[in-house]
Amino acid sequence: RAHADGRPAVILPDEQWYFWHGVKIPDAWGQLSSEHWRPEWLLETNNAEHRRVLLQGLGYERIKSALPTTILHTDRDMELVRVAQEVDVEPIVLLKVVCPSTQRPYVLRVPPQKTTCEAARRWTLSTEQQPMEFLRET
Repeated sequence: RAHADGRPAVILPDEQWYFWHGVKIPDAWGQLSSEHWRPEWLLETNNAEHRRVLLQGLGYERIKSALPTTILHTDRDMELVRVAQEVDVEPIVLLKVVCPSTQRPYVLRVPPQKTTCEAARRWTLSTEQQPMEFLRET
């Protein structure tokens, strides 16, 4: 999958294209390193795949600090946040989780109907309807 951060991923004699992990992105984004991307772009783009790329490239902390957000729920190392501005057919709700083995944070978009971190986490695993016990590290 074509990818380059801050430079063209594909260069031909007469044109060049910018990609983020296989997704073609606008030239204005591609010409900048992702550390210089603007959270406001999330509110301006209508393309769902571009919003996903921005969520990934911007990261949770930058989005949360730059855009109006509401914390819906916290549970141990998880946090459920709603972006206050309407930018999509439904509100953007993000679940921040931390991998127990690597301690790396991950941000996942979840349906706006989710009101707790655990319900949102179970939705990402497609186990909402199936009773399942999860081990918790203590």
